[in-house]
Amino acid sequence: MNSARAILKNIYPFGLLGNIALKVKEVLSENNTVLLSDSGSMIGRIIEGSDTPFIYEKVGLIYRHFMLDEFQDTSRQQWSNFKPLVENALASGNSSLVVGDVKQSIYRWRNGDWNLLANQLATDLSHQLISTRSLDTNWRSKKNIIDFNNTLFWRASTDLNDWFNREIADHSFSDLYGVIANAYEGQRQECPKSNTGGGYVKMSFIEPEGSPTKSEFREKALALLIGQVENVQLCGVRPEEITILVRDNSDGEKIAKAFWERKKNDPHTGVKYDVITSDTLKIGSSPVVLFVVNFFKFLTRKDPILVRAEILFGYYGVLFPEIQPAGPDHTFELHDLFDSDSLLPELFDKWLDIDVRSEFQTGLLALPLYELAVTISDHFHLGEIGGEKVYLQSFLD
Repeated sequence: MNSARAILKNIYPFGLLGNIALKVKEVLSENNTVLLSDSGSMIGRIIEGSDTPFIYEKVGLIYRHFMLDEFQDTSRQQWSNFKPLVENALASGNSSLVVGDVKQSIYRWRNGDWNLLANQLATDLSHQLISTRSLDTNWRSKKNIIDFNNTLFWRASTDLNDWFNREIADHSFSDLYGVIANAYEGQRQECPKSNTGGGYVKMSFIEPEGSPTKSEFREKALALLIGQVENVQLCGVRPEEITILVRDNSDGEKIAKAFWERKKNDPHTGVKYDVITSDTLKIGSSPVVLFVVNFFKFLTRKDPILVRAEILFGYYGVLFPEIQPAGPDHTFELHDLFDSDSLLPELFDKWLDIDVRSEFQTGLLALPLYELAVTISDHFHLGEIGGEKVYLQSFLD
């Protein structure tokens, strides 16, 4: 029933994706091309049931050694395709190397199967001489962080393994007993002798008050996060040394927006709040970029009265306080500017004429799009806004 509801909910996107897939197949056929993502299954069909696939004969002679990195994210299809090459190399007296870490398996959505590294590899190559080496020295982290990780993963894996064993006790899954403990066996990290100490780990738990909603939890979490970032900066940590990890891009966008609001409304002296990320804070969310795009809309007369108000509010309500010292002083009330008949500040003279397109505006429209964006940026000193330079430059690129 749940499956039927899920399908019904997404039936129109499924139909659209089906049509797109048919069109892609048609284009590939017309151009005699193959998607790289389809090559694995295609090779699998060719070599299926053959111990010495003919397509590997020359490859096996040219390449004698193979290294398979990030093996915990390898799919069964990929391993099935590579296995004949590895077996041939080993049978010929050559060596191959497989590198991976079961704990770092994160590509199950792409059919990555960590069980290949945990169990299947040793089974498939049991007739060969296999040497397993654990790289147990952590050269990247301070001692306190290594000790914390050792304690956390040992205790968490033990408790989770005990719970899992109880859950499957009444079912026919005896082969899965201890699978979690085995995956984390021998995973304790050691410190190099040169690592004499240091490092700091802090875990904060947000206590529920009544029945808090998800939004209330996020507000408290954001407040704690901003406070922690302020504290570590005041203790001497440079802003470029701070990284915030999130579950998905939407969380990153909310965090970036929260830092922007903090910077605008109640900044702490000596603390930087500028967030730089190409993945989470989209260029289109930048007030500088929105300002330039709104000018594009105005010059093409797309809702000119509304867009004119957005331009003026965007500049004097958001950007103006950040422009130092380029922005002109103003003593007018912001809402007075929204009247289309009101006089505009000298900075906007000729730029926002709304009744008739002036010769000046016609000249702007004659510019190439890139030059128009640069002209707007230079005239309104947008490049002088500290935290926005990277977004403006990305937009221009």
